[in-house]
Amino acid sequence: MGRPVWVRKRAATTVCPVSYITPQSLAWIERFSVWKLMGGAKLESLPARTVEALCVLENEFRKETSDGGQ
Repeated sequence: MGRPVWVRKRAATTVCPVSYITPQSLAWIERFSVWKLMGGAKLESLPARTVEALCVLENEFRKETSDGGQ
């Protein structure tokens, strides 16, 4: 295993993480941002895949913001 080139809290990678950002993953992040701005409600009207993506992103967001930026 090579040396880490990116490290953030509990995550690390030995290759540039930019290569993992696909157009679809960027779309999920943008949708999550809009969802948060709109109050994060009404999941029941969304497709299951969208709800799952928003829940994953919300959990990661909470982890990032709950420990004081450590």
